[in-house]
Amino acid sequence: MKILIVAAPLNEDISATPQRYGGVGRTFYLLAKNNPNITIASNWEALRDCDISVSRKIILSEEEERKIVENGDLQGWDNNFDLIFHAQPNRHYVSNKPTLVWAPGYGETINRLNTNILCHNLKNQHPYISNLMTNLYEFVLGVDIPPFQEYKKDDFILQVTNHYPQINSIILAKLCLKHNIKCIFAGPISDGYPLSDYIDNEYTFYEGVIPEERKIELLKKARFFGCLYSHPINDPPLSAKQALSYGCPILTNQIGAMAEFIDGSNGYFIRNEQDFIDAWQRRHEFNQLDCYDSVKNKYSVDNMIKTFNNVCERIINEANGNI
Repeated sequence: MKILIVAAPLNEDISATPQRYGGVGRTFYLLAKNNPNITIASNWEALRDCDISVSRKIILSEEEERKIVENGDLQGWDNNFDLIFHAQPNRHYVSNKPTLVWAPGYGETINRLNTNILCHNLKNQHPYISNLMTNLYEFVLGVDIPPFQEYKKDDFILQVTNHYPQINSIILAKLCLKHNIKCIFAGPISDGYPLSDYIDNEYTFYEGVIPEERKIELLKKARFFGCLYSHPINDPPLSAKQALSYGCPILTNQIGAMAEFIDGSNGYFIRNEQDFIDAWQRRHEFNQLDCYDSVKNKYSVDNMIKTFNNVCERIINEANGNI
């Protein structure tokens, strides 16, 4: 079973936990790193720091990437593979091999020629996806889980994400400013989103796009990790799973997949200002091992590889008439 992952367009190092593009690039990297039957195709910026063998990396030129992204033209890259996996649900990649596409995210559309969709959580997918004439497959979106260790926590909240209106970073900043609680924000700020207006460098701080080492350093020390949303999401973000693996509980909304992900031992639901105050007052009650245990098995990389391989084998067998 030989799989080609087309990771385009991605313009940051995909071996780092994402701050710009959600979980797509990081997931592609982990799949390729841990499965010798996977080759990954993308641009130099995305692949240059990936510790994947050269024989399993296809560096696309700007023109080659443009043809794939704009026209779905794989230019023969697919000839030596059994399945093509990509993350552009609004595009149809032309191939005589079966294709699998990443599920559309918030506000995205899907090309109806894409017949195999990989979902992170079937139960929490947008209703319109279930109504399409497509095959929906479920797999686990996992992260690197370090060995358990208890860390000395400091009194601050961390939020690392791509900051835009649906993430509610400003709401978190306002709450922290009002109640004199330290909060560190990191990750890019979308154009026109005025988060910087609420950074006072006394209680709220902004560190920009930070290296992976700095992010892990902050996760080890943070009292909470912020994941406030204004819309339901279909799967808990990689950043939240990573935070829990470092014993850092989550502050989030009781919507979408987060409603099932947080169970009281690994985070708080924030429905209003009083919930936020209550969570902060009880910040010392969380057990780091409980946070760790909530992700260590189900959301591990090993489980992600296993569920992904099962999906690919099923699609290839169906395409070859073996099922």
